[in-house]
Amino acid sequence: MADLLADSATFISRSKTFSRASAIFGIVVGLSVLAGWLFDIARLKSIYGLITMKPNAALGLILIGVALLAVKASDQNSYRILGQVCAASAALMGVLILSQHVFGWNLGIDQLLFSEAPGALATTSPGRVGITASSCFMLYGASLLLLYQRRAISLAQILSMVAGFWALLAVIGYTYQAEELFGIARYTGIALPTAVALFVLCLGILSACVDEGILSIFCDGSAAGVMARRLAVVGIIVPLVLGLLCLIGQRAGHFDLGFGTALLVSTIILTFLLAIWRVAIKLKQVEQERARSEVVAARGAERLTRLAALIDLSYEPIFVWDLDKGIIEWNKGCEQLYGYKGSEAKGRRSHELLKTKFPTSLETFQMNLERDGHWSGELRHITRDGREVVVESRHQLLESSFQKLVLETNRNITERKQAEQERERSLLREHALRVEAERAARSKDEFLATVSHELRTPLNAILGWATMLRKSRIDEAMATHGLEVIERNARAQAELVEDLLDVSRIISGNLRLDVKPIALTSVIKAAMDSVQPAADAKEIQLQIIIDPTADNIRGDAARLQQVVWNLLSNSIKFTPKGGHVSVKVERNDCMAELTVTDTGAGIPREFLPFVFDRFKQADGSITRKHAGLGLGLAIARHLTELHGGTIEAHSEGEGLGAAFKASLPLRIAATETALTDSVNSVSLADASLAESPNLRGIRILVVDDDGDTREMLRTILQEFGADVTTASSARVAMDLLPTWKPNVLVSDIGMPEEDGYVLIKKVRGLSSEEGGDLPAIALTGYVGVEERMRALEAGYQMFVPKPLDVGELAITIVSLVGPSVEKIRVGSRHSK
Repeated sequence: MADLLADSATFISRSKTFSRASAIFGIVVGLSVLAGWLFDIARLKSIYGLITMKPNAALGLILIGVALLAVKASDQNSYRILGQVCAASAALMGVLILSQHVFGWNLGIDQLLFSEAPGALATTSPGRVGITASSCFMLYGASLLLLYQRRAISLAQILSMVAGFWALLAVIGYTYQAEELFGIARYTGIALPTAVALFVLCLGILSACVDEGILSIFCDGSAAGVMARRLAVVGIIVPLVLGLLCLIGQRAGHFDLGFGTALLVSTIILTFLLAIWRVAIKLKQVEQERARSEVVAARGAERLTRLAALIDLSYEPIFVWDLDKGIIEWNKGCEQLYGYKGSEAKGRRSHELLKTKFPTSLETFQMNLERDGHWSGELRHITRDGREVVVESRHQLLESSFQKLVLETNRNITERKQAEQERERSLLREHALRVEAERAARSKDEFLATVSHELRTPLNAILGWATMLRKSRIDEAMATHGLEVIERNARAQAELVEDLLDVSRIISGNLRLDVKPIALTSVIKAAMDSVQPAADAKEIQLQIIIDPTADNIRGDAARLQQVVWNLLSNSIKFTPKGGHVSVKVERNDCMAELTVTDTGAGIPREFLPFVFDRFKQADGSITRKHAGLGLGLAIARHLTELHGGTIEAHSEGEGLGAAFKASLPLRIAATETALTDSVNSVSLADASLAESPNLRGIRILVVDDDGDTREMLRTILQEFGADVTTASSARVAMDLLPTWKPNVLVSDIGMPEEDGYVLIKKVRGLSSEEGGDLPAIALTGYVGVEERMRALEAGYQMFVPKPLDVGELAITIVSLVGPSVEKIRVGSRHSK
């Protein structure tokens, strides 16, 4: 059976090759004849006999040859378009020439290429192609167009065979000297090269699609296909050859017509009997081969049945798949692992069903499997529910006469791989922790060495001058200088100790702030006064620019002065002699932004992310130019964050200076009005408190879930003259609003069930008449920048942090009510 399939494949391959060869033959014949007309070479115009091939016939052969060459060029669209154009042109040319013969008109196309003298043999008009050739061009062109469209293949083959038979008649006529078949101008006139080329092109067209349509029987691997292939050749060639031999014998006088005919018939019978005998032998061999194949197939089926039973009994995922057709066996283990039932999996390709991830490409994997007969390794599959599983897979190619079967056994090792990956991650984490611990140990050693150096350096000067003052006799000027040195180094040592204590408090969480309303100007000036001697010593110019609207904040004045002092000290330390350091304070929405800019050494880009880390210095070597523990900026960052602010550093690089910007929340009670004297003025809060704000006639609704806080706020606000009502929840507050109609809402943010954000959302959802525009102040212990912004965005106009400064709250209420205070008081008197 395999031999028959091989014979069929070989026949198809050879037919395709013959098709291309016949196309080239037609093109060569056409070009040769055109060359004969071009150079007037009679031998090329008529290779045999006196009938010449017309130029249009030569052109038609070239068009049909090109169209036949391109008919199988499915992957090259431009060739196919060219082929279709040539086929259509040949068909059109045949139709036009044939119409001239039928209707007797002259379209002027016969001598477009070359001129021919009148009186040419077997020609109705100079240069005109005969009926036989024009009909063949029309039928061949139509046949090729059908092949290009992949439609009516059988019809295309029939059209080609009709035209080919007509051309064959002319060839037989030339062979047997039957002039009626090729020499009658009006009906059969055709040159021998034209007839031969047309017949060869017929065979080429049929060979191009020999495995399709009515000719597919010739490619069949069955006994019928064998018989068709063997008898077709005998049926065509033997009668032609024997007839020619009989005719030659008669013309030579070796025998008369009767004897010759009897000899011809006898030979044909004998030949066909031999052909039939050979075909019968071949058919017998085919049947024997088929019987053996069926036995092998039965054994293979039995083997597969036993194998399928064994596979189904296994708990491991095992399935069998065909390289060409997909999965054919799927056991219970596969159903449990992958989630697909056998009916769902069978017939589908395993790599598509399971979305297999191969270690190589699919083509390389299958090529290696077919070459070696087996494969083993790890694969990744996707189950029906989308999980990825890792399997230890083995593939074994099974021997079969008709199929390429693969037995695939898989073992789920997903948990093992996950454990291995987790172990690898643990090792990586352990390594990272070890590296971090080693780095921390090195940092600790470096820090202790730095602390030792920084503490010992001033001690050296102190001890040295103390010894000189006690033992040596020195003049008064030298003694005064020595005392100054001792005092300066003692203060430096005290600052180092204080920095270390501050870092300890920050780490342990014991650093406390004394928060109150302050003027940022006074804090900055105090810090600048402290660093002015150091700036003067290096001839560094200090500049301050303050926006009056950003002067009022809440904070710990001493700690904020420490922040500003650390930033200024850092800038002065790293700014060369004659440099410039500026302090700028400006308002950005609800934040005061303090920026310290210098023209100093700058910060390397790679160190910029670590500039606020504790004990970090860009140059930590013993050869560094600048002393210090690397704590100043870290302390500045922590103190700024404790005040609800942020701090950041910016530098274009080494030698290009640096800028440090600290953002601090403004005191919301501050007005937007610019102060008349930004440098020497006191804060608005302090001035307002001194004036003891008057809340007489203002109706205030206080909402807080804590009873003590409600009572405290009621009592104190009433002392300021306010009319106060309290509510324990957002729901109670919403019930009071329509009836009591307050002038101001003071609400806590953190309350059970419905917090202050829900309350203000409900209030803002009311109409203006119902109190939707009611001024509102938020109270909260959350003092971060994000919490402040969230409260203002939710609908509160003011934000007061806990613990409360009641005087500040009263000022906030007055500033929030604003110009309408007197109207409220008048309305209150009238209502009474």
